[in-house]
Amino acid sequence: MPAGSCLRTFLLAAAGTIVLAGCATLPENVNRPESFAYSDTGDTFLGKKFADEVAAHPGESPNAASTCSITCTMPTSSAGC
Repeated sequence: MPAGSCLRTFLLAAAGTIVLAGCATLPENVNRPESFAYSDTGDTFLGKKFADEVAAHPGESPNAASTCSITCTMPTSSAGC
């Protein structure tokens, strides 16, 4: 059997497995623990860290884009990788 034929068979089997797994459903009634969200976060570490940013934009919903002043840059060389 040529190498390309084995690869094609493997890829078809993998694709079929993925399609069948995608058709699986989750059970409807699952006992899950109750979840909650903090409503007053002013005394938390992040609440204190971004208090000035939030105060500078009253009435706006705080989210990662508006409150985070950290910028990410890609390294210019791969010497450290």
